[in-house]
Amino acid sequence: MPGEIIHFAVDNGIEKIYFTSTGLIYEHLRFAPFTKRELERLERDPHYALPPPQRHFVKMSWENAGQRPAIQKFDQQAHYISYGDPHLNSRTYKKLLYTGVYPGIDIEFTIPANKESGIKYNVIVHPGADLSRVKQAYSGDVKDVRVNENGEVVVRSPFGEIVEHAPYTYYSENGE
Repeated sequence: MPGEIIHFAVDNGIEKIYFTSTGLIYEHLRFAPFTKRELERLERDPHYALPPPQRHFVKMSWENAGQRPAIQKFDQQAHYISYGDPHLNSRTYKKLLYTGVYPGIDIEFTIPANKESGIKYNVIVHPGADLSRVKQAYSGDVKDVRVNENGEVVVRSPFGEIVEHAPYTYYSENGE
């Protein structure tokens, strides 16, 4: 989305998730079905360009968050992503931690090990923090937002649904 600084991204081909200072931007590409004639022309003519895909964006932001959070990266991977040009190469990480999204509240994002689509995140509430301050807002190509029978937030858009799984809580003391 215009004006957003992207710090990190997840790219699995059809879906891209961009990490900004204020939240996430989901980008989905929808390719029109190619006709037999277009595919034949593509095989014969290497300069023939297929129609560009439709691009749909949904932004999730942390509503009423404080200043821009510090973003820490963890578990750097041995491989990197190359987009063909050496200055576009990027390192990969398993976890990002946004510290100070709200006073005493951090958000931890992880990439699933099996490289399925999407990401997982934890809201880390430190002692004395007010959990009621945590609110998400969705904008962009959003048709509607609802809570389903399982307590999951479902964001419907032209490319399908983004499902925010129902939260669960646990208590940790001294890292245990």
